[in-house]
Amino acid sequence: MLKKILESFRRPNKSNLVLVPSSEKVAGLWTYTSGDSPKPVLSVLRDVTSPALMELCDDYWNSHLPEFKAALPDGVRAVRSYEAYVAAFNALVARGPEIIHWARERLSHPGYDAREGAAVLLGELARRDLLGDQQDAIAAELAELAQRPWNKDTKEVQANEAAVRALANIGGPICIDTMCQILTSSHWQEDDLQWSATEVLAQVTEHPFMEAEDPVQAAKDWLDLHA
Repeated sequence: MLKKILESFRRPNKSNLVLVPSSEKVAGLWTYTSGDSPKPVLSVLRDVTSPALMELCDDYWNSHLPEFKAALPDGVRAVRSYEAYVAAFNALVARGPEIIHWARERLSHPGYDAREGAAVLLGELARRDLLGDQQDAIAAELAELAQRPWNKDTKEVQANEAAVRALANIGGPICIDTMCQILTSSHWQEDDLQWSATEVLAQVTEHPFMEAEDPVQAAKDWLDLHA
């Protein structure tokens, strides 16, 4: 299936390239300049639909998975544009509840950048009070991501961080409980995630942890008193 998808993104006269991100819903995103070097035309993203933007983000995220490279035919190389991905993602940030289901599914994506992006989008929708009756379920999913142990690369914690920040926009008991779990877990003892959890806990409880000489320890001491 992935090989067929890759084939669909080839230009007839440029069959040795796969352009990322691409979507059949976004015509004219890529052009060839002098020297046959493909470049994205970001202006075409201004008025595209949310499903098209989601496809572009998926295409970019999936291009970092081992399966993508393995599916590339011999002699074919990928041309990846981070700039085009950022433009598509930033356009999604301004969209509404139509992206919720898609974003929730990507909270468990095998790529940490997809998980991070999904958490950011859901956090922004929470900030705008657009999660509706799905808010509690989404908060539980974000709490799970916030505490997900990293596997192969510490960069994976970027997704945890995004989930922590998203939970701050939801608040409530599940947010406080998640921050407490992170602060009392030995898994995050030497990680910056405990600092982020302290910032969020200070925000939602209105305790001045961040004014202490050691904010993380101040938060832990407070938790010990209230255990």
